[in-house]
Amino acid sequence: MSTPKITGKKLLMELDFPAYMHVDFIKCSYGIFSESINNLLSYYVEKASGSTKGEASFAIRFLFARCINDLISGYHLATHGYTIQCYSVQRGILESLDLIALFIKDNSYSATWINNPKQFRTDYKLWKIRQILGKSTYDDLYGHFCEMGSHPSFQSSRTMSYMRKQPNKNPQIIVRVGPTDLVYPIIFSLGFSYLLLLSIVLLMTRYFETNHQGGVDFFMKELNYYKICFKDCLQPALAKSSGKQRTDIEDILNEISKLEKTINKTNS
Repeated sequence: MSTPKITGKKLLMELDFPAYMHVDFIKCSYGIFSESINNLLSYYVEKASGSTKGEASFAIRFLFARCINDLISGYHLATHGYTIQCYSVQRGILESLDLIALFIKDNSYSATWINNPKQFRTDYKLWKIRQILGKSTYDDLYGHFCEMGSHPSFQSSRTMSYMRKQPNKNPQIIVRVGPTDLVYPIIFSLGFSYLLLLSIVLLMTRYFETNHQGGVDFFMKELNYYKICFKDCLQPALAKSSGKQRTDIEDILNEISKLEKTINKTNS
């Protein structure tokens, strides 16, 4: 069995370069996602730059800023083939969004979060926050990010290991050190990055917009970017996948559709 030569220096340097830009669907999605981030940043800077008052105002602005940082960091990791690490970084977005929704619901929670963080962590576990928000105490999407990223699960091994069949030989087990050389985990991660971006936009407009229609217009604009990205970049790559891989990615589309229906229902 031959082992490709890898070095610590090479692994450390890899994230400094757009190593996967030769892959068409990544190069394509990169430009569209960049435009979406530009829109999100412009909107956030415009809306968040006004005067603030009270703990909730600061907490919500900080958490939105962290969401954007986590989103960009995770996307960067995914486009370099580090999909497990992408999930680990972006999982925090889901926690931040629930905290923001909690503080919007009742700003007294933010006072505890800032002034007595130990008590907040004790009294308001993730399941408790979801319960207060009227959601299921178990979040399937959060569970997926845990299983595929933060928690060292067997399920996540699918993203960086596989079996290679050899004529007249025993199958060879390939386990990657460094970026994955599989296409579908990257497509999956990029799709989820867009799902998270749309979730951030949806909650951000809910908080900042006094003009409801303005929030709807902004969300629909970002949703259109996603549709272009998927149609032009991810769908052609998805067409080459099959079985569980295809089902997984179709789950992303279902989640996106739910978001679109939510905003359309609110607007009607």
